[in-house]
Amino acid sequence: MNRFFSVFVVMAASCTLAFAQSTNIVDVQLVGSGAYPTNHAANIENVSDLQVSGSTLTGGSGGTTTETGSVITESGGSGLRVDNTGSTTISDTTLQGGAGGTIAVGTSSSPEANAGHGLQLSASSGPTDLSLAAGVAATGGDGGTISNGEGKGKAFGGDGVHIEFNSAADANNPANIEIAEGTYQGGKGGSATFNSNVKEGFLSTVLSGTQNGARGGHGLYVFEGFMYRESPRTLSITNGTFAGGAGGTAVNRNTAGDVIAYGGSGVYVGSVSAVNISGGTFIGGAVGSTNGVAASGGYGATFWDSNVAISDGDFSGGAGGLFFGSIYYDSVANISSGRFDSAEFRTITTDVAGFQGKSTANISGGDFGSVILSGAEDVDADISGGSIGSLVFNDAGTRNVSLSAPATVSSVVQNGGTANITQWSDHHFTDTTINGGT
Repeated sequence: MNRFFSVFVVMAASCTLAFAQSTNIVDVQLVGSGAYPTNHAANIENVSDLQVSGSTLTGGSGGTTTETGSVITESGGSGLRVDNTGSTTISDTTLQGGAGGTIAVGTSSSPEANAGHGLQLSASSGPTDLSLAAGVAATGGDGGTISNGEGKGKAFGGDGVHIEFNSAADANNPANIEIAEGTYQGGKGGSATFNSNVKEGFLSTVLSGTQNGARGGHGLYVFEGFMYRESPRTLSITNGTFAGGAGGTAVNRNTAGDVIAYGGSGVYVGSVSAVNISGGTFIGGAVGSTNGVAASGGYGATFWDSNVAISDGDFSGGAGGLFFGSIYYDSVANISSGRFDSAEFRTITTDVAGFQGKSTANISGGDFGSVILSGAEDVDADISGGSIGSLVFNDAGTRNVSLSAPATVSSVVQNGGTANITQWSDHHFTDTTINGGT
């Protein structure tokens, strides 16, 4: 029997719905309550169709813990949590993540006072479609406060929208994410003081965000799970504003261990087979501080192991406008227009035998403060159009570059590696600096 459930409420506490054919949430104001993970304003699971409009959903805040336990989490709830929903459409709705709580303990475990997300979506069975239409405002909560004298600690800002497919179980489920417009804001990082000698490797940090500290949230986070890019998943952004949250304040009393407090990215995407951006504003979050020193700001957009096409948009941030990296899969960025503070294309050495990706940039238009090719592995670039302030070669890898009219490059800087450049015109030599490499 088909089941249809609608919510028409002016003000209510949080709600949980499951196993309905179709669910509508219309003109509702919901506020999460209770302890994590039950403090989401609305928790929707296993429905075939979900439509949300004219509503305000606010996740509950994390609580306070001063007693040591085996697992300590005082994280905020999400405005809307969706799991295993075939089709989700949201319009004219405000989604607000709850703030992280407060933890003051001494424990060797890993306490968390992270903020909640505006929208949190995952899927472990079947296809998933998400459409975010006009009037959507999704904001991550601000991170909480951690004080742990004997171990780790996280007080991350929440993401405006957090979409995650990160297990073998959901690796082959197709997904189609369409964002027509709206405002998507990451929350601010909180305050984390801890004492840990653990130093995570770079790849584990990228894959799972395992470092400790108080980074800002991302405006939009879409993570398929590395090594699972074979599934047909697409992300399309037509317009909207995507801003990372500012980094918080983090102190690791053990200087041998890691600590982070960087700003979040406007969008942060990992292992999506096809990303199409035709407009929008993408802003990286402001810097935080680690052990009293300014940390990094965020990128306007960060992509890992994803194929990306950009035909317009404005990309800026304290770390740069665009970061495009490859680890396990060959990944291609096609850029025909847009404005970029900077655009960095990087190839990272893999940690899995037989899986070594390479970044390729095809630039036919756009305005760039700088284009940076970096990493220990090879990067290819075909630059046939656009205006580039400086073309920079960093690190030890080989850069194979085709540079041709009507592209313009004001200066070239080589800091290392080997640069093989074809179709190079004499006027490109007028402002060239070689600090190292071949």
